[in-house]
Amino acid sequence: MSVRSSRAVPIAVTAALLGAAVAVAAQVIQTDADLVFGKLAVGPAPGTVTIAASGARTSNGGASLVGSTCGSARFAVTGTPTTAFGIVLPSSTSLVSGAAHMTVDSFQSTPSGTSVLDGSGRRDLQVGATLHVNAGQARGAYSGSFDVTVAYE
Repeated sequence: MSVRSSRAVPIAVTAALLGAAVAVAAQVIQTDADLVFGKLAVGPAPGTVTIAASGARTSNGGASLVGSTCGSARFAVTGTPTTAFGIVLPSSTSLVSGAAHMTVDSFQSTPSGTSVLDGSGRRDLQVGATLHVNAGQARGAYSGSFDVTVAYE
């Protein structure tokens, strides 16, 4: 059995809003950009790739960054001006490519916790997370989805 020291693994996560709690009429959350981890080189040790809410990408362990196409998920929250809302992020989700999978967790957002729509009734929300890459992760295009819930107060 031979093990390559590294190989490119294109990874992309589609940020899908599957549900939003709406307490005020005409409140909307819309996906403007997907969470994309980009391509990686994978070695014989496990590693992580983190996309910060700002969009900055870092890696640790056996995952090396390849290329620069990556970014945080971006959402537009719109509704009644100056309405307060809470943000609920998932604890984890999985990315899959055929039978192979990876875990995504440590979701973070800007703003985090709670926020307020501006005077025009808009607030941008950016979401990042950490991808856990297994040792010798199988090559493939990985995808998945996660829920972001916005609860208006």
